[in-house]
Amino acid sequence: MQPKSLIKEILDAQYEADYCAPKEQAAKVAIYNALLDKAIEGTHTSRLGLVEALKERYKAYRKGRRAKDGIPRRVKNLIKGTPKKA
Repeated sequence: MQPKSLIKEILDAQYEADYCAPKEQAAKVAIYNALLDKAIEGTHTSRLGLVEALKERYKAYRKGRRAKDGIPRRVKNLIKGTPKKA
């Protein structure tokens, strides 16, 4: 079995940071930021630049992961405590 690619690790970490329990969020975001830093090390790219470059890939990853995990589309609103649109 091949090791995970750094991009896959970043997508996993972003998903975990987006959908974790509030008390775990700081730790998950720290892991995500560390992976972003690792990916841009030695380049002239910023974290924001990398996140923007991966935006569409993350959307596709998130959609597939939600389907695999059986999570409905609007669950993020429920997790974060924001009201559902009427």
